[in-house]
Amino acid sequence: MIQQAAAVRTAIGSRRPQLDALTGLRIVAALHVTLFHFGVSAAASSGSAVVESIARLGFSGVGLFFVLSGFVLAYNYAGDDGGLRGDRRSFVVARFSRIYPLFVFALLLTAPSYIAQLVELFGPRVGLLRAALTSVPALLMLQAWTPFTLLSWNGPGWSLSAEAFFYLTFPWIVGRLRCTTWRQLAGAGAALFAVAIAAPLALFIAGRFVPLESTTVRILGGALTLHDLGERTVGFNPLLRLPEFAFGVCLGQYHLARRARGAPLGGGRGAWLAAGSSAVLVALFCFGGRFTDARYVLQIVMFPLFGLLILGLAEGGGALGRFLATRPMVRLGEASYAVYILQVPLWLIFAKALLTPEVRAERTPSALALLAFVAVLVAASFLAYGLIEAPAREWLKQRLLAGRSRPVASALRT
Repeated sequence: MIQQAAAVRTAIGSRRPQLDALTGLRIVAALHVTLFHFGVSAAASSGSAVVESIARLGFSGVGLFFVLSGFVLAYNYAGDDGGLRGDRRSFVVARFSRIYPLFVFALLLTAPSYIAQLVELFGPRVGLLRAALTSVPALLMLQAWTPFTLLSWNGPGWSLSAEAFFYLTFPWIVGRLRCTTWRQLAGAGAALFAVAIAAPLALFIAGRFVPLESTTVRILGGALTLHDLGERTVGFNPLLRLPEFAFGVCLGQYHLARRARGAPLGGGRGAWLAAGSSAVLVALFCFGGRFTDARYVLQIVMFPLFGLLILGLAEGGGALGRFLATRPMVRLGEASYAVYILQVPLWLIFAKALLTPEVRAERTPSALALLAFVAVLVAASFLAYGLIEAPAREWLKQRLLAGRSRPVASALRT
């Protein structure tokens, strides 16, 4: 009993400062992904190549989430000895409680449309069989591990499948990576970048010399070319996306080490890091859309820049950090997970009620319809956060951690 009380005091007494700018950054990434999913057509019709490029590169927002996730987990859960701060069960329960309730809610919202679509495409027998088979990996958050289940049910949920894997590997990663100096961070970052870019670069080169589109693989009535299989593996497989998360862990360790050394964190260094990395990222977003055939190479090129942006914001971030830390941006950031995971289910409802079947199927809303949808999505996400996500998280933690010490407080307002 005395040990348990001491553990509670340790967890409460060692809370680290909130990083509000990183919470605000989350909504930027979530809306960028939403623009990629539903706004490319509207962006193209604007006549601006820059706007279209920004929309086409919205997929990169997921990479930002992966690096940010690694950073925040290291910031919250990395102990002074380099291992996991707190016990492993509390960590796993806290992360499971954070993502799973809303993840399942999104699956339930998607179910009627998804099942009806499969029945229409493949007939009742094969369609219902596909729905049943794909529901198992979806519910277990394993769908990203195979190309044929990757985008089943709720497409954006694939990244939560990857996140679940990252959570399970985090205690092992944080105990083995040591990035407390700039030299260690640079060395680890270079190694992780080399590992991460190998498969996308190989696929890009192979696509130039091998007719990958000419061979098709069929399973349960579905068909994917070798090129599709390659893209779905290289771009989405959790193991191949792990270096981005691991780099975030390195950044978090480095940031904690700087705090421990008493380094100044609110001065010009953070402002310059945030401003410089964001300027390069904006340039890539504005002009990189013409290289979408190399999108998986491009997303790896971006992750070191995402890391520097996150580090800069954690160290103050200057004007950009102050903007992202404003109350409206923080409140939007709190609802960003709901914005991300509910975008497809709510699109199905919104489009069916207000848009034509062609627009609904092709995801080609006008600019006005897109703005209306985003407004509905954000409003619904606030409701989902307040009524489902936050209450369910606390309920699960109370039930699953009964009698245990409180989990370590989060550095983000979640």
